[in-house]
Amino acid sequence: MLTLMIYQHCERQASYGTSGGLDWLALTCRINGCRFASPMERHWTRITAPTPPNDARAASSWTNLWYSGLAHESERMTQSSTATPRSATTAVRSTAPAVTRSAALLGLLAEPDSGAMGPTEISRRLKLPKSTVANVCAALERAELVRNVGGRYELGPRLLELSAAYLAKVDIFQEFHGTCRQLRWLSQEVVNMASLEGTDILILARHYGSQTVMLRYGIGHRQPAYTTALGKAMLAQLDPAEVAARYENQRTFMVLTPHTKKNLAELMEDLDAIRERGYAIDHEENTLGLVSYAIALSDTSSGGNPRAVSVSFLKAREEDELSRRLVDDLCELADTLARHERARHGPRGG
Repeated sequence: MLTLMIYQHCERQASYGTSGGLDWLALTCRINGCRFASPMERHWTRITAPTPPNDARAASSWTNLWYSGLAHESERMTQSSTATPRSATTAVRSTAPAVTRSAALLGLLAEPDSGAMGPTEISRRLKLPKSTVANVCAALERAELVRNVGGRYELGPRLLELSAAYLAKVDIFQEFHGTCRQLRWLSQEVVNMASLEGTDILILARHYGSQTVMLRYGIGHRQPAYTTALGKAMLAQLDPAEVAARYENQRTFMVLTPHTKKNLAELMEDLDAIRERGYAIDHEENTLGLVSYAIALSDTSSGGNPRAVSVSFLKAREEDELSRRLVDDLCELADTLARHERARHGPRGG
């Protein structure tokens, strides 16, 4: 059976001059009108193939392809090259060209709104001979990775089985740590994941980067939700009436620092700002000298408690550019984990 390996790769080379490591198997399937998305579909996609050392730069340039535009990017690179490659495969100099071509074909069929494609269109888009396309399609069809619908090809049911097998082996904690290691800026920081338990947060996982800070709480510990960015991010996801109900017996709040919210009215005002901003901020409200940003995971798990992720760092390091980069990475982490949970369990109420 044809062996297909498509890996997610958090490639920051173009922006930061560095590259991440390989992550998990990623497949995006659109079968019978339904779209099944991988947990990390917004990251860059790399089709891995051994590359001669003297051609590593060219291979890296060509293989860093957008998940949603793999074929378009290969065409652009081909047209802009001084030595035009004969096909998508020759640009990579793959030692397994059949696998590389198959991966490119599947990536093409997985493009948003691409629909089924005939051999002629596939040949044109991938710049491969029609005979090669016919052979690749036939092999993929036998493996049920694509299916032939009236002479046109679309993604096949076997991809869904492979995605399900992958998801069954990777839980949200593995995904959390793996994604934190891949993200350019969050990888260097202290990152937490927590759930909302009544009016408390429960710390579920923590990633330690090179920028270590001392937090008053560890994994398995609870903190008042109103004192943390994590808690406020999750509370902001709730209806205001539910928030009020949770705090109906707390007219005043325990104050941890001079910046801690003192009552429900102050908390409600902050939650309104969080809903508008899209993320929560803890400016020394839990611990003096520390700042945290947090984002809730949207539509997570199968009806369980809300979850959120945060990054914490010294207030002395806070500046606009760093904050923007950390929030961007935090959004990517939250989206990745939320997609992972939806793929495993389905959306809430579904």
